[in-house]
Amino acid sequence: MKTCLTEKSINIQSYGDDGAMSLKIDPELNTRFPDLTALTLQVKDMKIQKRNVELEKFKLEIIKQVRREYNLDSVKDQPTFRSYRSFFWKNVEPLF
Repeated sequence: MKTCLTEKSINIQSYGDDGAMSLKIDPELNTRFPDLTALTLQVKDMKIQKRNVELEKFKLEIIKQVRREYNLDSVKDQPTFRSYRSFFWKNVEPLF
């Protein structure tokens, strides 16, 4: 049986006056996956730009590093990627 993640399953509530964000996981989902955790992050003072030269340089370096360390045949077997793939293939029904 696969789980369909919906707005009901994970409810992210808006920020309060103190800036804290509340994340509530549906009890049924929590029962099926008791070790499920989610990280939240609040970003402040973000400057939106169409392009940033330093960011583009950084992205190119990361791409080079990833291409040196992984290939399409082996990346699926890396522990982090394997865990995500296993979870989603076994438990989550696509919404489309």
